[in-house]
Amino acid sequence: MQKKQQIYRRLLSITLKVLILLTGFFYIFSQWNRQNGQELLNLWWQVTHGSYLFFIIIFMFFNWGMEAAKWQLLVMPIQRQSFWKALYTVLSGISIAIITPARLGEFAGRIVHLSSELRFQGFVSSVTGSISQLSITLLAGISAFPFLVYRYTDFINQYPAFIFYLLCFICLLSCLLILLFYFGLPIIEKRLLKYKLFKKVLYNLDVMKHFTAKTLFIVLLYSMIRYIIFTAQYFILFKALNLPVKLSDFWILMSTVFLVSSFIPSFSFGEVLTRGSVLVWVFALIQIPAEKLLVISFILWLVNLAFPALVGYIFLMRARVFQNSINT
Repeated sequence: MQKKQQIYRRLLSITLKVLILLTGFFYIFSQWNRQNGQELLNLWWQVTHGSYLFFIIIFMFFNWGMEAAKWQLLVMPIQRQSFWKALYTVLSGISIAIITPARLGEFAGRIVHLSSELRFQGFVSSVTGSISQLSITLLAGISAFPFLVYRYTDFINQYPAFIFYLLCFICLLSCLLILLFYFGLPIIEKRLLKYKLFKKVLYNLDVMKHFTAKTLFIVLLYSMIRYIIFTAQYFILFKALNLPVKLSDFWILMSTVFLVSSFIPSFSFGEVLTRGSVLVWVFALIQIPAEKLLVISFILWLVNLAFPALVGYIFLMRARVFQNSINT
């Protein structure tokens, strides 16, 4: 009976992996066709040189390397992992994230490499990492908002000065509240455990209590480095396509793009169009051609998501989804 169950689980595991693999390939190639990928890449090669693409790819490795280091730190309380194991765990997460709404599958793609009794704790660690990344996006976007209003609107001339200062104060207060929430995550968990409803759910959760202020700061620092890397990739492509934009203007507008995109609920199947549309809408303030912005959006999608996802499928195939322990 037990042997039959093992066979059943193995068949189900293989079936799930194959379905994920086929769905991933279908999604990547459908996006290529939808965006007319060959035409976009022809435009890319017409206006720039391959050396820029080389730097974009190097930054991609740094980007996911930072995320692997962050994951390695987050799961340390429950399981020590080498950097390379953390890296292919992250890539496995991307392979599922790319085919799920709002990249929710990223959590499943990561925790599948943990033993079954540690997966809920791994889920909490993954959520903590996502909160840190979102916090950086919010902090940068909210900080840039007063500058956006000041430089690109007629707000100052239409309203009294104190209203603008009030806006600045609200943005500053919002940033402080975000940091307070983030660094207070262990305290929030401790408070929740006092209630019976949450105590039943979080009884076996003993990850947050290991997250000291120093650990959370390092995780936030990794997230900030990733944010800077991703922003730098966009800036390199702007220069590669000869788009006239000052660094200060670029930082304000790009922070706004990331901020707005984080609030738009979208399925991964439309993520390229969503990010590209926001990019076109925001940079219309300085009259950047829409077709070149779409080239930038699609190329970065290919480099930062599509390629890592394909690599991640290889590691996902090695995971033992329905077994109590895994040896990788």
